[in-house]
Amino acid sequence: MISSGCEPLLKDLTEEELLRRLKMLAKNLSAITRHHNQSIKDSEEIIRHLLTTIFNIINENNSVEVKNRITDILSSLIMELENFTIFRAKDYLEPVLKRYFDRIFLIDYFEIKSEMYDKVYDLIFELNTISPILLYTVLPQLEHKLHSTNERERLAVVKLLSSIFSAEGSSFSDRFPNLLNMLLGCFDDIAVSIRITCVQFSMHYFINHSRLRPDIIKCLLARHLDRNATVRYEVVMAIVKTANSQLNIVCESQDLLFILRERTLDKIFKVRREALSGLALIYQKATFDLNDLPNEIKSSLRWIKNTVMHSYYMPTLADRICVERILIKCLIPYQLDAKERMKKLCHLLSTFDYNASLAFAKLQKDHMNKRKIVRSWIMLHHLKEITVEAEDQLSVQQSLIIKMFPDTTNATESLTRFSVNLRKDPDLLHYMRIILKHDVSCKECVAAMLLLLKKLDVPCNENLYYQVVKMLLEIVASVMVDKKSISALVELIDGCIQGGDTAKEMGIPEKNAGIRGLKY
Repeated sequence: MISSGCEPLLKDLTEEELLRRLKMLAKNLSAITRHHNQSIKDSEEIIRHLLTTIFNIINENNSVEVKNRITDILSSLIMELENFTIFRAKDYLEPVLKRYFDRIFLIDYFEIKSEMYDKVYDLIFELNTISPILLYTVLPQLEHKLHSTNERERLAVVKLLSSIFSAEGSSFSDRFPNLLNMLLGCFDDIAVSIRITCVQFSMHYFINHSRLRPDIIKCLLARHLDRNATVRYEVVMAIVKTANSQLNIVCESQDLLFILRERTLDKIFKVRREALSGLALIYQKATFDLNDLPNEIKSSLRWIKNTVMHSYYMPTLADRICVERILIKCLIPYQLDAKERMKKLCHLLSTFDYNASLAFAKLQKDHMNKRKIVRSWIMLHHLKEITVEAEDQLSVQQSLIIKMFPDTTNATESLTRFSVNLRKDPDLLHYMRIILKHDVSCKECVAAMLLLLKKLDVPCNENLYYQVVKMLLEIVASVMVDKKSISALVELIDGCIQGGDTAKEMGIPEKNAGIRGLKY
């Protein structure tokens, strides 16, 4: 036991010394918890005396930091003692818990709308965290709840079971195969909220339970054709998040890639956008970034770049803007130096199919025309006096610029405001002139864009003015090719014509590589 003679020493401690000793105590308790799970002689008496001492020394005069540190120590002690107690008493608790949950689930002891009913599922989840063995007699009682006519009740059970079954290291799918099959059947539930919940847990199944991947893929193949756009969107996001976490899972599954490819043609733009961006991300990570994917899989992903460029033929302006963004962010990342950018450009131009090549050429032509229109609009702001004729010209040019935006209403208001600010602030006008210069370098253009955006209001999704100006800059920015990169491009094409390893380094067919590069 701790000697009571030590207690008077606490009275003379300064605030700093007390805090230091509390930190040491927390560290020692943590070490004991990690290395000593067995029962220690007089442990209950030691803990009791420790808690008593802590409660005796804390008072209103203590600083917030000291109070918080003591609270952290007490919380960790209580949690560790609780886990240890429950684990030691699991043989006794199992029948008690079974009777308790029988009364709740089979007899409907609580009303579904009651606050206590919601906490029952939280209790089950926490029990699983402490000791999964405790749930072996509880989970089978949830089977009939999956067939409940109450949507809220089914949703609560689906969330709970999905969390437990998809968790890392969980063995419940092996122990309760019937319950798992019923849970997978909820992917086809009549309620949209339940289908969405099931789809959202797909990523965890993919990452934590490789054996279940075929079953989950089968469910997603059905759900990507769901009538509800939100369900289709969540299917796409589940696959993209999986690719972000473990790229090989998606790259090795032709079915998952097929789903993304099909959703690039979805009737809802938000779904198309995420599917297209997801494919581009997969292509970038598989082709450009360091990874351990086999060359066969990398080669099988070549169709992605063509699919991205084909989307430029979609009828909506939003799709074309999406392709433009993907091109400079994923396919030819603007952050790379000139030579590396041109290697990516040569690779694309040498491996594009016919339609993708036409789309790329059209994209560049459209980009040049847009820069020309915005440049004319900006030049009108340099006039010292805005005459009636100049106002008419500004209106005409601005109406042409507005047509570059998917949302013309917001664009009209924001561009009018931006035009006023350009006249008031010479710095904004200076940055726009730099961005629109014929001979602007990519690095110079990016720097001017960042400086201009800093001059605007705080960036956020709700700030429509900021978003419109940012989109305008993205539309007209020249961040792919400049004078320096053209020199690098000529050097690369010359290397392909002369032979050697240049074509091999860029990952393009050596036969006619130089001629094909010159053609485009």
